[in-house]
Amino acid sequence: KRKNDEKASAGLPHGGSVRPFGFDDDKITHRPDEVALIRVFLARFLAGESPRSLATWANQQTIRPSGGDEWRSHVVQHLLTSPRSAGLREHRDGTIVGPAVWKPVISPADRERVLAILEGKKVWV
Repeated sequence: KRKNDEKASAGLPHGGSVRPFGFDDDKITHRPDEVALIRVFLARFLAGESPRSLATWANQQTIRPSGGDEWRSHVVQHLLTSPRSAGLREHRDGTIVGPAVWKPVISPADRERVLAILEGKKVWV
């Protein structure tokens, strides 16, 4: 447990067998084709498209998600809101503990814009 805390504090990736989309197996080096797709998702989302429409569009492309056969809206949304995509290291309960050793795919400011848009779309009952 202490070793995982140390790795998180140093901004190093956590273990696990699933390769994060946009990154090589070392979980640090970018995969250019996947990074380009994440940036297309970002641009189109900020232009007003929904995660669902982006998933539908992505399923017509040749790049598949790293953890499955088909794009789903929650996967697209996760890529746009994930601290990992913004070059931030999160640990345990999702707390951001600082910058990561990998380069961001999207800027932290763009991640915040996505989060604000999604927060504005929530329906309060």
